[in-house]
Amino acid sequence: MADGIWSRSSGEQARWPEDDSTASSLRAAWTRAAWLSAGGLIVLRLIIIAVMPLVTDEAYYWSWAQWPDWGYFDHPPMVSWLASLGRGHTEPILARCGALLLTLAAWPLASKTLREFGVSAATGRVQGLVLMFGSLYAFGAGALLTPDVALQFFWLLVLHEAAIALTRDERR
Repeated sequence: MADGIWSRSSGEQARWPEDDSTASSLRAAWTRAAWLSAGGLIVLRLIIIAVMPLVTDEAYYWSWAQWPDWGYFDHPPMVSWLASLGRGHTEPILARCGALLLTLAAWPLASKTLREFGVSAATGRVQGLVLMFGSLYAFGAGALLTPDVALQFFWLLVLHEAAIALTRDERR
């Protein structure tokens, strides 16, 4: 007996429907929901970035960006390089655009890393979305310019390459 999108017989656990058209339409709905959620969260981040003034640490990093260097007294240079994408402007959205771009690049990277471990493409997109936007830290990482944004992206990059080395390439 069919029960909504799940088919279940008496005493059986819920399972995906056998019908391919129902399964593919369900996958398409989840994919569409993931893209719409990501788009909505990106727009929300852009609004927050445009309205919220720079906090003290961001102003400090933005001042470094006016004269980029290979390193600073208490931080590596990546945060300055990200802030230098908006160099010469005083608008917070331009000072934070590098952090936003790096955070957005981390979402497909997280999805691809999950796919290396056998997660399907659609599930990887949704799980990558939850990973990148699902916590207060993750949401703030794309709205504030901090060294953690670069750290998060490059750790994901390391995990992705480690996943490839462990699952595909025996030479590594």
